[in-house]
Amino acid sequence: MPHGGPTGQATDYFKKTATALASRGYLVVQPNPRGSTGYSHAFQVANFQDLGGGDLKDELAAKAFLVATGYVDPRRVGITGGSCGSS
Repeated sequence: MPHGGPTGQATDYFKKTATALASRGYLVVQPNPRGSTGYSHAFQVANFQDLGGGDLKDELAAKAFLVATGYVDPRRVGITGGSCGSS
């Protein structure tokens, strides 16, 4: 579940969509890809003039991490979140 942005941040707080999915047996990851706030100015501007480039690679790395755990079938992965028309 990517957060809105590009300079948003997923934090450790209640999020109804993540909770609803997790309560139904889904594994949920809310990554903070490059461009997220709260880490450093350099990290926040790491995707400047590259929206959908490096930050997308970071999101795909989150998927790869979940698949590598062995708990996730790579053919059954979905994505939803803020920004770019999603909600």
